[in-house]
Amino acid sequence: MAKRQDKKALRVRDIFDNVNTGNRQQWEFINQKGFDFANDNQLSADDKELLEEQGMPTFTINRIIPVVEMLNYYATANSPRWQAIGTEGSDSDVASVFSDMADYVWYQSNGQSLLSNAINDSVSKSIGYLMVDIDPNADQGMGEVVIKQPDPFDIYVDPKSRDLLFTDAAYILMRKVLPRTHLMKEYPEAKAKIKNSNSYDNSSYNYTEKVFDETQKDFSAKDILDESTTDMLDEEDTGREDLIEYYELFEKEQQLFVNVFYKVPPDPSMMQDIRQKVQQKVNQMQKEQAVAYKEKELELSQAAESGQILPERMKLELEKLQQQMKEQVEMAQIQFANELQKQSSIIESKVITKEEFNVLVKDEEFEELIVDTVEFYDARIKKTCVVGDVCIYEKYLPSKIKDYPLIPFHYKWTGTPYPISAVSPLIGKQQELNKVHQLMVHNASLGSSLRWMYEEGSIDTEHWEKYAAAPGALLPLRSGFNAPTPVMPFQLPNAFFGISGEGKQDMEYLAGIYFYAR
Repeated sequence: MAKRQDKKALRVRDIFDNVNTGNRQQWEFINQKGFDFANDNQLSADDKELLEEQGMPTFTINRIIPVVEMLNYYATANSPRWQAIGTEGSDSDVASVFSDMADYVWYQSNGQSLLSNAINDSVSKSIGYLMVDIDPNADQGMGEVVIKQPDPFDIYVDPKSRDLLFTDAAYILMRKVLPRTHLMKEYPEAKAKIKNSNSYDNSSYNYTEKVFDETQKDFSAKDILDESTTDMLDEEDTGREDLIEYYELFEKEQQLFVNVFYKVPPDPSMMQDIRQKVQQKVNQMQKEQAVAYKEKELELSQAAESGQILPERMKLELEKLQQQMKEQVEMAQIQFANELQKQSSIIESKVITKEEFNVLVKDEEFEELIVDTVEFYDARIKKTCVVGDVCIYEKYLPSKIKDYPLIPFHYKWTGTPYPISAVSPLIGKQQELNKVHQLMVHNASLGSSLRWMYEEGSIDTEHWEKYAAAPGALLPLRSGFNAPTPVMPFQLPNAFFGISGEGKQDMEYLAGIYFYAR
């Protein structure tokens, strides 16, 4: 029975095939060549063999390394500072906590070294990356925020992206080719899936797949595996070790959300507490009123007995006092009703997905509490992890994360995902310097060790090859033959020697860095 294909894995593979265009491969090849030149890997195996066959030197005069080191120093001389600013004065303490958290994550992940490597990638490979991720197993399973530094050539950005930080990219794909046992150790919970997964491409890989020219590197994946087989093989997987594709796909999805405005049902215990408090106030008021009524009645009766007021006035005043007290009690009852009404009319809002809303509205009690709903679309970041032809997991990042967890550092942004490095414009001049010095040394070598033109059989060739350049050597000549004629090398033009100095100045000019001491 044929193995059932994983549609999610097939989709990720199709995305890689679409993004791995000729422009992407050409950009990677050019910048990998610049990276090689910056690390003094300026001659391929074929170039070295050709020079050696011609008797020319194979050394290089690397003027790119100082340029790269100086640019790295300018960018990383000072450590970055993290500072959170509150929206108002009362948020200063909260902002301070967030600043301390950012510093903790930065130093816990050795962020300064990762930043230096990212800047070095930016200078030599045209772009560097920092990646924010979660290590769920750190801190005894509590999890930690960590910072990583992926290789730029493992990142494939949507070619249609035109934003400096790739926020408008439909997707960003990370692809690596790794040993199967390495992935099993990274994802032990998916060991069975990884073990049974198959590679889409059975061709031989370059171990890092950084170069598309087969003659550019001297070592292949097979060489590395042959040298380290004993370290990479697992006892239970002996003979199973091979390389397999590993993908991490980040893409933005517009999901439908619902902003639900609903009444909050009153809490029975809270309502009972309000009733008790209001009733206590009413009882206290009635007691105060009873005492005040007696005091007023005594005062009026004394005034009537002394003839200060008429008995009719006393009766009228007591009736008015009773009416006022009655109105005060009614106001207390109204206050009680208002408190209950206020608690039963609280409206809150909550944002949920459309699917969750469809489930909730099936509850008639909840449906009665809904006041209003507003539908809207919002972006969510979905991460899909694939090994070979099997999807390991698929998840959504937290809803507050709206951008990709990859931060690019361009050297020269071109308005596309394919920037320009500081090294690529210097490759031609570096090759010119190498060739000039090789020719000068080769010409000087020819001048100090002459070549000879002779008639066949006129000399003992082994003796001449051994002693022709030795001081005071006696070189025999057979009788009847003409003496060998020295072949002098052509004199290099005087202008040729100025090419070296001009080439160094041109490299400094192109890099924008001038060295006063050479």
